[in-house]
Amino acid sequence: MNSCFDTAKKLFLEGTVALENGNLDSAESKLLECLRLMPDRKSTKHNLAILFTLRADALCDLENYDEALVFYSKALKFDENYAIAWSNKGIVLNDHFNLVDKAISCFEKALQSIPNYADAKLNLGVAHAKKASYSKAIEHYESALK
Repeated sequence: MNSCFDTAKKLFLEGTVALENGNLDSAESKLLECLRLMPDRKSTKHNLAILFTLRADALCDLENYDEALVFYSKALKFDENYAIAWSNKGIVLNDHFNLVDKAISCFEKALQSIPNYADAKLNLGVAHAKKASYSKAIEHYESALK
């Protein structure tokens, strides 16, 4: 095996363990270095999407919604199909910026990735209710319960 591949594999494993243990700084540096060595590695990109979503979620806990949106966008640059990032970004847009149409788009993208994602369906209902589109809201609420 070539040493570049071995180094990337080691960095990926160390970064993944750090991510699972909540050591986001270490995980980020190892996963970014792994990606530098192997730029097409999907599993590394997905783990980085998880990492940046966790950072965004923490910023939401601190009520720093502007910065949270930056991190959700970073997450989605690494994995444009990461449903949790789309859904959580939609919540921030809907609840804290009143950007209902953009939020609806986020929830719909989450559902493209995971069609039975109940949280996205529920939040899509909330967004439609906010727009007074009550029949659509009910449809999504009922769908979330299935």
